[in-house]
Amino acid sequence: MIGAMFYKYLAATRLMIPTTIALLFTLSFAQHFVSHSIAQTQAKTVYEVYALSYGVYPNFPVSGLLAGADKTRKIDLQMMIWLVKGSNGKNILVDTGCYHENVVKGKGIQNLIKASDAVAKLGLSPTDITDVIITHMHWDHADGMDLFPNAKIWIQKDEYTYYTGAAWQSW
Repeated sequence: MIGAMFYKYLAATRLMIPTTIALLFTLSFAQHFVSHSIAQTQAKTVYEVYALSYGVYPNFPVSGLLAGADKTRKIDLQMMIWLVKGSNGKNILVDTGCYHENVVKGKGIQNLIKASDAVAKLGLSPTDITDVIITHMHWDHADGMDLFPNAKIWIQKDEYTYYTGAAWQSW
């Protein structure tokens, strides 16, 4: 329900999901895993949430993030993914960043690392990621899905339908 409301809001306003809203959605989604785990094992599952940087996009226009923002204002945009690490063995990655040369070429992203390298800093391998939640299908959120071969990919139905239908473009 919450995800559908966010999607309808975003579709109506054409705004990107702010990190805080994406995190709230993620934590709400993670609660599904917590309650499911508790129902099965009657044990308390503890989740830790990590913000992981995978690069910096210099001189990014603020108007690309906020509708109505000053078009001349620019920031060095910290590019982030999120790891929700459960004591039950669930390792949920929220977004997968970007790394393919044809996607990042010419963007000038600094300190770019693969999402798999970012999670390695916490002692996890790509095969340890059990689930990936894609908040939306922009290149900087979904380009690294292929790095996590064992993960179940989660995406909103309307987002999936749009990007596999009307928005489809040949590369």
